[in-house]
Amino acid sequence: VVGPRRDITLGADLASGARPQAIVPARSWQAAQSTGAWSLVGCTVSPAFQFDGFELAAPGFDIP
Repeated sequence: VVGPRRDITLGADLASGARPQAIVPARSWQAAQSTGAWSLVGCTVSPAFQFDGFELAAPGFDIP
């Protein structure tokens, strides 16, 4: 993990502090939680994604 945990709200309401997108630094965990009935989440990687070293967190994993 690079640095402390940061919670970012994604959305269109920029006046309330939401952001349209966020960048997750290399070697950092990422997670998403819906704030409504449903959410559409995507992930674009650059450079091209490689599965070497990929780790999926176990259910219930949390970063303090």
